[in-house]
Amino acid sequence: MLSPLNARLRERRERCEALERELLEIRAEIRAYEDALRLMQGNDSAQGAAASEGPSDSPRHKASGQTSAQRSKVMSPHWARIIAAMGERYPSPTSIAEIVELAAAGGFEMSKPTARSQMSLYTGRGITERVSEGQFTVSPAGLKKAGLADNREAKTGEAS
Repeated sequence: MLSPLNARLRERRERCEALERELLEIRAEIRAYEDALRLMQGNDSAQGAAASEGPSDSPRHKASGQTSAQRSKVMSPHWARIIAAMGERYPSPTSIAEIVELAAAGGFEMSKPTARSQMSLYTGRGITERVSEGQFTVSPAGLKKAGLADNREAKTGEAS
């Protein structure tokens, strides 16, 4: 008699985990859209419009005392690890597929569209550099933002 209940419980837990992963992706996309709006408008007025409602203004975020704009300028630990790993690969570029793999290795699941969106955002901010379609390297600013020293000179013999 417990077997059908156990199966149903397992199904519900799996569904909950899937929804939590999807929610993480959606929140990342929302942050990317908010950042894009802010960059396009060139001031914080975009933030007021973009963040007036929605998950980024949840009670958990409001309790931090930070605005969405302030939160979005702080690199998450997951992304700092990805940027650090990209820095270790310098001068070799990192592909979108490799970025997704780096995220998974760090316990953070993301889709390719999310990785592309974040790389576009970071390239616009000067944190990464697009070397070809779907291929990125870390800029000196990206290394600094991730808390790393710029080791390009040691790896290539060139100053950055």
